[in-house]
Amino acid sequence: MQQQFDLQGGKASLELHTIQTQMNPHFIYNSLNAIHSFILSSSTDLASSYLTRFSRLMRMTLEHSSREWITLEEDLETLDLYLQLESLRFEGQFDYDIRLLPGHPPMNILIPRSSSSPMCKAPSGTGFYNARKGKGLSRSK
Repeated sequence: MQQQFDLQGGKASLELHTIQTQMNPHFIYNSLNAIHSFILSSSTDLASSYLTRFSRLMRMTLEHSSREWITLEEDLETLDLYLQLESLRFEGQFDYDIRLLPGHPPMNILIPRSSSSPMCKAPSGTGFYNARKGKGLSRSK
């Protein structure tokens, strides 16, 4: 009985660690701070839009954390949501475009869940610095 309890506790600890590695605390703090800022500036529509997208991204991240593989379509949807949030947070100071090159793999191909997960990586400082200067941001896939 104790051995089974220890195994379950170890599994729960591993699952928690997996989730934590996918959810960058800095990104979460910035997101909550952006929502707070929108509320204080009476931008309730922006706050609502941001909160809806943020919660959807959190849900997707949690759902993906229980799987080793996700589809390319799911990965690109996660990336798109992340970039939508950053675009709102930087108040439209950059544009982005996710393009698939001709001959790309099918959208239902399975890839490791953290292939391009933006929540486990800090965004490129140079990319967002240049974006704030109006240079834009483009991601090609």
